[in-house]
Amino acid sequence: MANPGKINVLKNVGVGSLSCLCLSNLVTYAVFQSEGAIILGKAMITSSIVALVLSAPLFAFVFRKMRDLRELNREATRRSHEDQLTGLMNRAAFTEIFAKRCATGVQGPALRMLLLIDIDGFKAINDKLGHPAGDEALCHLANILRDVTGDYGVVARMGGEEFAILLQSSNPSSFLAFAERIRLGVARSPAELDDGAEVDLTVSLGGAFFDNEHAFAEIYKSADELLYKAKNAGRNRAFIAAHQPAAPAPRGGVNLAKAA
Repeated sequence: MANPGKINVLKNVGVGSLSCLCLSNLVTYAVFQSEGAIILGKAMITSSIVALVLSAPLFAFVFRKMRDLRELNREATRRSHEDQLTGLMNRAAFTEIFAKRCATGVQGPALRMLLLIDIDGFKAINDKLGHPAGDEALCHLANILRDVTGDYGVVARMGGEEFAILLQSSNPSSFLAFAERIRLGVARSPAELDDGAEVDLTVSLGGAFFDNEHAFAEIYKSADELLYKAKNAGRNRAFIAAHQPAAPAPRGGVNLAKAA
């Protein structure tokens, strides 16, 4: 499919070149009309060639600049939707996708969940090892979430040490298995720092179901409450809301894992 922006640029280049050609011929005609048909004809041909030769580099330059501007705009848009540290989607882009998912609805009997993930004791990592080590731990977790999630959901960094994933499945138990894959994957994979040291990490998780009637702030609060239940229960745990088809905003918690 043709790029509408590129087509418009080409049209503008063509119109600009023709405008220069017409203006040059008008001026030439006004100057040489009294010199006879042969001289006038030669002058018109010469002026046309000169106009095209001079206008081509100018409009080629304009075309390149407009192309560069489009690339800059695309890069700016990408950066505005991306977390600069981890390369994951940022909170703004994530909430936008959440709203779109609610607006479009869901096909069939599938369920949708917002899963929040938070690194346990992250402040201690920053305090004891420094913020660069904390950044490496965040990137390590981001890579695990990216690998585990794949095409199964949408993953983002919400800020600080908190991450989020949008999930959809027709099988409620698959959410439990997914959360456990993350929890165990993090617990079994220490973050390797640039200096060769390793940092053991664990995460707590909280997940809440949502449908088309939920606003992001509402479902985020539900998932966040379950996340902190997991924290208060000893960390390195996942609490997932019990799915009740008749209830639009389930609040019950299911403990998926015991502390390691």
